[in-house]
Amino acid sequence: AVLKRVVPWGEEMKGKVNEAARAQAEQVVQSSKEKRALEASMKELEANLEEVKGGLEKATALTAKAEAANEKNVKAHKRREQNLLGDIEKGKAEAAAAMAAKEEAHNKLVAEHQAALQHLQDQVGQAAAGAGEAAVQEARDQG
Repeated sequence: AVLKRVVPWGEEMKGKVNEAARAQAEQVVQSSKEKRALEASMKELEANLEEVKGGLEKATALTAKAEAANEKNVKAHKRREQNLLGDIEKGKAEAAAAMAAKEEAHNKLVAEHQAALQHLQDQVGQAAAGAGEAAVQEARDQG
């Protein structure tokens, strides 16, 4: 009698165990599929990360190259600016020297003209005095 009750119970338990085992197996299969999908997704993310790293390295290298070129251009610009300022100062000095030479030549010419004018005035004065004396002498001679 106990056996009659135990056997159906055992069969029922066996069915429940089999059902639980099947459910667990399906869950394992599902977990395995999810794991493979997750692994594939992780590999894709890693590949994307490597691509981003490569792009970042290229961008960093290009930035460094651009900064170096910019620094070189800034130095060249400053050098040209200094050269131009030097040329301007040299031009100012040359212009000042030319103006001084012109002023000196002008002053020398004015002095020469004044000396020549004075000489002429002296000669005219002497000639006038001589003519005056000659006129006085002639008047005395006639008088």
